[in-house]
Amino acid sequence: MTRKFPLEYLAVFSVILIFSFLYLLGNSQSFQLSPSIYTNAIIIDLFCTLPLVYFLLIRKTKIPNFTTLYVFLLALGLSNFILPYGDQSLLQRIKFFAIPAIELGIFSMVAYKMWRLRKSFKGKQKEGLDFYDNLLAATREIFPMRLASIMTTEISVLYYLFKIGKTENQGLESYSYDKKSGIKMVMGVILFLVVIETFAMHLLVSHWNTTVAWVLTFLSIYAGFQILSILRSMSLRPILINPITKTVSLRYGIAAQTVIPIQAIDQVERTRKSSKENGHILLTPFDMLDTHNLTLHLKEEFILNKIYGMQKMFTSISLFVDDYEKFALSIEDLMENNLSD
Repeated sequence: MTRKFPLEYLAVFSVILIFSFLYLLGNSQSFQLSPSIYTNAIIIDLFCTLPLVYFLLIRKTKIPNFTTLYVFLLALGLSNFILPYGDQSLLQRIKFFAIPAIELGIFSMVAYKMWRLRKSFKGKQKEGLDFYDNLLAATREIFPMRLASIMTTEISVLYYLFKIGKTENQGLESYSYDKKSGIKMVMGVILFLVVIETFAMHLLVSHWNTTVAWVLTFLSIYAGFQILSILRSMSLRPILINPITKTVSLRYGIAAQTVIPIQAIDQVERTRKSSKENGHILLTPFDMLDTHNLTLHLKEEFILNKIYGMQKMFTSISLFVDDYEKFALSIEDLMENNLSD
């Protein structure tokens, strides 16, 4: 019985083969003799034949169809190396229209997925799901998990930076963690100093290189927007206890979140002391600048999901809750009820 060659490998091999052939063609003597004819042929193969061949090979495999977009983007990026610089006028026109069209297409797909999931998430707000969860679910239907997390972070930064209103989570036990910790005041002072330092750095670096100065200034401003968005999202994404599903949703704005079943909690420790035990982490992304008044010790290992898809394993986690005593008692009551059941 003959063994079939997997279509996944054949798709990747075909992409490499076509790219290699077009590269050799673009640097051949035949191309130099008739550049206009071969330029059009190479462009058609790059942006039509290549994505089409790839799509036809992967459409009945486990590889998502949207990866065809990655092949198109790869063709867009490598086209500069395939075509000589003097024959790229048509290519530049294609890029001028293709890049905005791709961005618009991605935005439209995410918006459509969010619209489609909106009704189901309205009914699930009682489970503690909000805009961030809706957006993450929508992007994960289109993109790989890591890329979905990056896109969710970028969109959420803008959303929570300008969002006005109350928390979307209704009917659950919600606990704030930003009113008494003092972290907003601390980070406000740091942001103020960053603004001053950014201005001074820009003046200093611009004497050496204007482009580098503007790049560093833009990065500093964007980092400031990210911190400000995290601080604003803290009041809009409270920590939740769901007595029906018996879970605790630990959140730190859009910076970090995890869901822990009550049955997985071994102990709720009221403490402000730092722990040095293995597997211990802080919920806050601001590390020693922030404080905590509770530590949850768990029976097994869990994952803390952070911005841009970063993850961290833990078996105990320290956090700050404004009304920490009520929060701790509520968890302990659910733990006792769980044991009695």
